[in-house]
Amino acid sequence: MIYKGLYTHKGRTSPIEIHSDSKELTVEIAGLVFKGTEFTDLSYEEELAERMIDNTLITLDPRFDDYLTDCQFEFKVPQYLLTSEGRKEAIELEMCFRHGGYNEQSKGVEYEEVSITLRWNGEIFIGKSGFVEIAFDQLMKQLPKGYSFVNCYGCLYGDYSIYGNSSFGTMMCFRHIKQKYKLTNGKCEYDSLCVDERENIEMVQEIYCCDDFEVRGNGGVYR
Repeated sequence: MIYKGLYTHKGRTSPIEIHSDSKELTVEIAGLVFKGTEFTDLSYEEELAERMIDNTLITLDPRFDDYLTDCQFEFKVPQYLLTSEGRKEAIELEMCFRHGGYNEQSKGVEYEEVSITLRWNGEIFIGKSGFVEIAFDQLMKQLPKGYSFVNCYGCLYGDYSIYGNSSFGTMMCFRHIKQKYKLTNGKCEYDSLCVDERENIEMVQEIYCCDDFEVRGNGGVYR
């Protein structure tokens, strides 16, 4: 998928295209191509001379593996809602990911913020958090009962590690071991499943969707 949007750094904004293969992100900024599994680990994979960096658009911090820091990504994502009657309805999500610079004390970014806006049926629904999961949770509470997002977040086989997850893109997909996942009970069994079947578990982005999609509803093991 290709998502058109805007990249902002220190008040300067540039149009971008975000390429996603459901697991990795690729984006070109100021003539440089950055790749990563989420917006906080986008890095330039080749040798990067200092003269190549436009400091008005890019800040790479060597203390943070030269990842892009202190920036914002805004883009629109075509998705589907599943109504309570089982009908798919095309929607568009306005997503915004922003994070700060390096924090010496935490050895990570100063902050992360995810915002998802849905304009639907004359209303505006907004979810905002440090995690895309929680932003989607907030949107779900605002939607009519019985509605679901048709994506990995809304899928029965999308779940997270008991040890935590990143703000975006670290959802585990259990579609290759559906029955084992469905038969798992409790946190301990789930942890064992994740260890024993790690070769059969994929990492996916919450906004992705495949032909194995099943409505999560009140199902699922962990989250």
